[in-house]
Amino acid sequence: MNTIQQIASHILAAPQDLSDLKARDQVVVLFGGPNDWDHPLLSDIWKIDEADEMFTFVMAAGPDYKRFFNRQGKYIGCSWDEEYTSGWADRRLYRISPEMEYLRLWRNLYKYIGTETGRPHLKRCSNAQMKQLHRAFKYLDPCRSQSALRPMTVHDVLIPRTNYRVESNDSLLLEALSDDSLRDLGHVRVGMYLVWAHISGYDCRLGRIKVTRTTKKFIWVGEPAEARKFDREGRYRKRTQLDAFTCYLERNGLLLLFTAETKRLLGRQHLLGDIYERIYERGLIRKRGHAELCVKASFFT
Repeated sequence: MNTIQQIASHILAAPQDLSDLKARDQVVVLFGGPNDWDHPLLSDIWKIDEADEMFTFVMAAGPDYKRFFNRQGKYIGCSWDEEYTSGWADRRLYRISPEMEYLRLWRNLYKYIGTETGRPHLKRCSNAQMKQLHRAFKYLDPCRSQSALRPMTVHDVLIPRTNYRVESNDSLLLEALSDDSLRDLGHVRVGMYLVWAHISGYDCRLGRIKVTRTTKKFIWVGEPAEARKFDREGRYRKRTQLDAFTCYLERNGLLLLFTAETKRLLGRQHLLGDIYERIYERGLIRKRGHAELCVKASFFT
């Protein structure tokens, strides 16, 4: 078991030959090394503006403000007299690679743990990256991390204040909600499963639910005693038997077809929820500080 600092040091110490890169190629700019605890592995993606004997990057201040790196990725200097130079001498360029993406993933994890909110950082992760993060938490705390993904039922979704949710501006969620074909429920019949999206102003909770009754224009989901009514375009229809607070919570609900796309959304929600639970329960973080966070090095062996 190696710490992420040991893994990062090994990756970052490898010699760099960037002679094949050209203008408009993208590179990783590393702002701090693996032991920079304020912003560990702080990095960004830059696009090369000019490539000759050096790489040139035009800064946001204007075309006269440029920074230069050599073909080994070492910082050379800038085109203007800069009073603030602290840290730039240690900055390096790296080609985009699976190893660097792995370190960028851990950068998100560190920033996430540091703030204990983390949603803005995890939102940028793909499902594949979050699966890596989920496995890392399992290595750290195998007794408290669930071992397999499972489609959530509507009863799970209705748990008050659950952390199993997706942010409302998540790209995968927005893609699904904008796909009209996922709300074409004209062929849906009793016994089929659909995905119920509980949408609020900030996030969305998703769960799988069974169709229990249909007519030409409407669909009912859930057990008869608590069935909810939707039209054939998946829009929620108010039921007078429900109390006002329940109607308020469900007013923006949508039904979506149970497809590969919505299965990926359910999987994403599960990964996010499991990771959030590890943080919000605090036990893992309070027992193990930043310096003790570790992950198996088998990723590269």
